[in-house]
Amino acid sequence: HFHHAFDYGGGGKAYGVVLHGSASLCLVENNIFNHLRHSILLQSGANGNVISFNYSTDPFWTSFPNNIAGDIVCHGNYPFLNLFDHNIGQNIVVDNSHGANGPYNTFFRNRAELYGILMSATNSPDQNFIGNEITGTGLGQGNYALMGSGHFEYGNSDNGAIVPGGTGDLADMSYFYSSPPEFLAESLPLIGPPVSPNTKSIPARDRFLAATGLTVCSSICSQAYYQWTGWTGCAQNSSWHDPENWSSGMIPSLEDAVFIPAGMGTNYPSLDQNVTIRLLDMEQGASVHIPEGVEFKVLAE
Repeated sequence: HFHHAFDYGGGGKAYGVVLHGSASLCLVENNIFNHLRHSILLQSGANGNVISFNYSTDPFWTSFPNNIAGDIVCHGNYPFLNLFDHNIGQNIVVDNSHGANGPYNTFFRNRAELYGILMSATNSPDQNFIGNEITGTGLGQGNYALMGSGHFEYGNSDNGAIVPGGTGDLADMSYFYSSPPEFLAESLPLIGPPVSPNTKSIPARDRFLAATGLTVCSSICSQAYYQWTGWTGCAQNSSWHDPENWSSGMIPSLEDAVFIPAGMGTNYPSLDQNVTIRLLDMEQGASVHIPEGVEFKVLAE
């Protein structure tokens, strides 16, 4: 739950999640963003990321009108090949604040509840807009305004009007999920044709409106918490398989993260049978002896 800020002026203030510096393969999923200048912003070479099932409300900046700030934004300097899937926000913006955006950023089955989808970057061709809903009805709201060339558009609903015309038969459910995620109790899709506009919600929005369970921890994020054990060499031998050599008093298993410090002289672990662990952190100068014919597998870096 990302909410509020100390300063809403320019220069990178009041941002929620920013993916930049060539950030890649990140998943931003099932979060709530409230009263921020830019809730989710991609720039500077961010690529191959998935932004899904997030809810953003009450965008705010110090310019007028103060609620037109983009809360889902591609900000230039070549973010490319990113997927925005089943988010509900207020203003989806593709701008050129830092130059051109790269191609194939895909906005799929998102809902923009205020000013809509606003693209001010003429130098950012080949974006994808598929199955999005635009529902704003206030003064100046409800826009579907693209600039540039080469965009793929299909099945977008601008207050009930399908854009481009004749493309309301959208069958694709999601470009990230092959089945509903664990936090979703109903089937996909929830946004865009053939679903009637503005009739379904997403879990993050439901949590915000209910003011309960604003933050959640799925089984996916809980998997990031591993049991760490460190090599101590207390058994005065080099056997990986002696529990006295480990700070936990147990031989590491495939669910454990292992730390091997430097400065152990020649007393570093040696394997005499196959070993699989979850994660390995070795200080510079540390070592593990792996005899010929023995496998040492680390499931994550």
